[in-house]
Amino acid sequence: MLRFKHTKVSNKGPMSHQKTRMGQSESGHIHVASRQQRSEECTALQSDVPDVPLAVVEEILLNLPAHQVVRVCRLVCREWKELVDSASHWRERCRREEIQPCDASRTPEDWRLFYFITKKRRNLLKNPSADDVLQRWEIVRNEGDGWAVEGNRKPFPDDTVTKCFVTSYGICLKRQLIDLKKEGYNAALMDQLQPHIKISDWYAPCPDCGSEYQICVELLDQRKNPIRTFQPEKVVFPSGNCEPWCQTTHVFKDYGPGVRFIRFTHGGKDTRFWAGHFGIRITNSSVEICPADEGSRRSKVSNKGPMSYQKTRMGHSESGHIHFAARQQRSDKCTALQSDVPDVPLAVVEEILLNLPAHQVVRVCQLVCREWKELVDSASHWRERCRREGIQPCDASRTPEDWRLFYFLTKKQRNLLKNPSADDDLQRWEIVHNGGNHWAAEMNRKPFPDDTVTKCFVTSYGLCLKRQLIDLKKEGYNAAFMDQLQPHIKISDWYAPRFDCGSEYQICIELLDQKKNPISTFQPEKVLFEQWNDEPWCQMTHVFKDYGRGVRFIRFTHGGVDTQYWAGHYGIRVTNSSVEICPSVQR
Repeated sequence: MLRFKHTKVSNKGPMSHQKTRMGQSESGHIHVASRQQRSEECTALQSDVPDVPLAVVEEILLNLPAHQVVRVCRLVCREWKELVDSASHWRERCRREEIQPCDASRTPEDWRLFYFITKKRRNLLKNPSADDVLQRWEIVRNEGDGWAVEGNRKPFPDDTVTKCFVTSYGICLKRQLIDLKKEGYNAALMDQLQPHIKISDWYAPCPDCGSEYQICVELLDQRKNPIRTFQPEKVVFPSGNCEPWCQTTHVFKDYGPGVRFIRFTHGGKDTRFWAGHFGIRITNSSVEICPADEGSRRSKVSNKGPMSYQKTRMGHSESGHIHFAARQQRSDKCTALQSDVPDVPLAVVEEILLNLPAHQVVRVCQLVCREWKELVDSASHWRERCRREGIQPCDASRTPEDWRLFYFLTKKQRNLLKNPSADDDLQRWEIVHNGGNHWAAEMNRKPFPDDTVTKCFVTSYGLCLKRQLIDLKKEGYNAAFMDQLQPHIKISDWYAPRFDCGSEYQICIELLDQKKNPISTFQPEKVLFEQWNDEPWCQMTHVFKDYGRGVRFIRFTHGGVDTQYWAGHYGIRVTNSSVEICPSVQR
């Protein structure tokens, strides 16, 4: 993983003073000779507090139990809290644990809520498929020959379900009361989040005998008074039917505060009054608390069953009877109709987007649909791009406020000065003062910290100044960008004296408006070196922040003179100058 370097800055140079005008800034002189000692001191002081990149922290958190991450890790510091609270953390957990919305075209509004509700999701009914005979059920009506349990006469769609409850010639009803608090869904969760409550029940008639099926599901308050009720009309099967397995479903939504219990009641009878157990068969009943997008999926629902009608009372809902025998035919038709529009999981879409050029993702892919736009606008998408491309904040303890802006600024970040290290002699520079024996370009007398920089500009016994004017619009930073975002503008310049001659260094950086009038200026006091110095390389840095609107140009001026007035080029040396537009988290 690539990371930006931490710079150790000394605020004092030889006979130097600093002055910052008209702007909030960070600036300093860096003496290379003493930097190693300070670096070692800082390392010793910080050895007990390792600088761990946030990407590593996030990977650690993703491998801890979710409840510990929320209850403990989230309290460690602001950065960890932001990681734990981010949608990207919980979406990544869902991806790794293969928890996905049933409808890939709809993203959860709250990924953390979606994760926990899905992880906790289960059938709240006990003994739903008659495996334990009639245990855990309260018998409400037990007429005729009463309730019984049998093996399925016809294979069930889920081959793990092999038994069913069977009714008789008198009405048979049974029920369960679900205490939501005991099941782990406390009052605050139910009242504030109101997750969807999904009901499902499967039933089938005896082929040679008519039968009747009924169901009633109630959401109850603390005193067990109904708040919402689902009670469709009874479903009647005639004699001589084909014995299909049918499913009834319902989703409670927006049911309001106060739900503390769920009462599930179902049953039926045969319509021929035959002794024995020829009535309706029911099995695989379920009541589940599920994320909102789960309940909103587009199910293939048949709103009509044999001689059946549906009615939804007192609630916003989606419900239906599904005739299993006819479902395969409808599914085939739908598959044929939708074959040109494949249902691609969002995790796959995001992986595709991450492998496309960033500018295409913003300009084109973001316009495809709402889900794609949400992916492209998400912080997690741009943080993942940064991770894959080795782009990280220089200070791992500070996360960018806007990861997309951070990505594009860092990708575009470059030195806006041309010919900064005298590789092309004095080309691209405007000479302001050319005193003494004028400006010259020479090889470095002493190795530079960056061994790729081998040349420098040299001044003489008369004042030598040169400058460049940077047109921000031509460099790709338009007016709206500079005015609205005001990215940091980072200045750097390296300078050194000759060991045998005194010299003077000066610099002035101006942020200019459209008419080239100064908006903000950085002009520290001149730096003086005495004769017989140790010829160090020093760095001048400054960061313009909060400089206001209107910046259209940057004027960079620097130079100096020797103080002994010796003929030739014995004055200050400058090289590796830079002006960069950079994200605010860098320093």
